Amino acid sequence: MKRNDTIRLVCYAAALIFILFHPVRTILRFSFPSVKGKVFRFPVTAYDPYDPMRGRYVRLNLNDFERNIRLPKKNRNLKFRNRQNIFAVLEPGQDGTAKIVDLVSERKEIPAGKMFLPVEFLWSHQEYDAKTRKHRNRWTHHIRLPFNRFYLNEKKAPEAEKMLQDRKSKAELTVIIYPDGVYQVKDLVINGKSVRGR
Repeated sequence: MKRNDTIRLVCYAAALIFILFHPVRTILRFSFPSVKGKVFRFPVTAYDPYDPMRGRYVRLNLNDFERNIRLPKKNRNLKFRNRQNIFAVLEPGQDGTAKIVDLVSERKEIPAGKMFLPVEFLWSHQEYDAKTRKHRNRWTHHIRLPFNRFYLNEKKAPEAEKMLQDRKSKAELTVIIYPDGVYQVKDLVINGKSVRGR
């Protein structure tokens, strides 16, 4: 083999390794995590569309969770920019569902040992008391979570769709969150039954 061909082959191999490094590392991190993540449950409402290019999925409505966030220790305008990428600090609530306890702009502001998610900040508004016609000393914050759909087997989709159409149905998205803020959407549970495991 000529020297030029050898150099070319080494360059191609190096480029291939560089291209595959990130996806392979991500797959290995999810398959063999060095630190176990915590499971958080997010209440959702949903409807079931069909995307001919990507298959069947449930588009998740997380409005109840993403809107009207009140922070007990920060009853003020956080002054984030619209569409700014920030971090939501999470704790499990009394009923087991995820609860946002803080919104911070930098990772160094996250308390040690706390779980967090990267989110998009939308806006804040000061609460208004209609009786006294004055603004309260409380602010409500609105964010967008990094996940809003759940893909599932096409054979299971129609049954899941019927269950979700019932307004009495209770749906929760279970997400594994790791200490570095990486997350993995694990399952969609409707009325206590796993959609993935049906």
